[in-house]
Parts: sequence; structure tokens; C-alpha cells
Amino acid sequence: AGRKYVEDAQHGPAWFRDERKRVQARERLKVERTVAQSDAFRADVPRFLQTLSGGHRVNSEGYMRHWLQPFGDSPRNSITELDVQTAFAAISKANSTKRHIRRALVKFYETLNGISGYNPARILTPPPKAQEEARAIPYAMIEKIFAALQPSRARARLKVLARSLPARSLVC
Repeated sequence: AGRKYVEDAQHGPAWFRDERKRVQARERLKVERTVAQSDAFRADVPRFLQTLSGGHRVNSEGYMRHWLQPFGDSPRNSITELDVQTAFAAISKANSTKRHIRRALVKFYETLNGISGYNPARILTPPPKAQEEARAIPYAMIEKIFAALQPSRARARLKVLARSLPARSLVC
């Protein structure tokens, strides 16, 4: 079920107005980038969050909280790569969550300083993804299934197939 947008004769569809607001916020930030920022990191986070759409804003707000404690009162352009690495190493979350936390900081700097601007978070390498365990039926379970089947040609074929294929081929 997709979103239902209301058409407005004067301003166009609601999705267009929402996108236009985000684009205007990004344009304001571009103009503000040229002005030297002496604000604290804490003051820049709400400016960054304004440029994001609803769901991304909520998620990024949670991820940015992890960066507020170590960098809250520092100006964002005074934070070094070493500071970012140290703070990132101190975060004790699952690797999947740490990847999101890292990406939020990278996006923060890209939004406020521009894609080619100063970004100490670029040095962070994403944590490795967890290896998924192979989903397979153990041979003991396969034997129970064969024991429950009525004797037939199909059962005989399946038994031959199960014994002739390597174990990794039985992965579901």
C-alpha cells in the first residue's frame, strides 16, 4: 500500500511539496557552508536532520546520538580522523548497527560540508558483515523423513539423490 498524496491546485501534489522543502533546505545549507561555522557539533545535528525525509530522519537521529557524547561541544571541522576512529571503536553495538552509525556520520559531513568537503568519517571502514550459517537439513532428519514415507519409486529416487549429492547441495 503506497502513500496517498493530496493534490493541491496551487502548490501541486504533496510529495512534490515535500521534496521541494528538502531541496530548499539543502540549498540553504549550501549557502551556509560558505560561512565559517563556530557552532558546536551538537548544534549542527538538527540542521543535518532537517535535510532528511521522515523515516531517514528518525533513524539518523538515533544513530547521531552515538556521536553527540564524544563530539557534542567541539566544532565539527575541528574533529579529526583519530577522534572519529577512537569514538567509533568505543561504540559497543552489533556490526550491522555500527555500519548504520558510521554511515550517518559520513552523510552528516557530506551534507554540511559538501561531498568533496572535509569529512573525517570517510576513513572509517565499515565493520564486516556476519557470515550467514548455511541452512541445511541434517542427515538424521532426512532419514526420519524417508522412514515416514511409504515405499515407492519416488522414495527410492529421493534416497539415491540424497546420498549422491554433496552435503552443501541440500541447503535450503
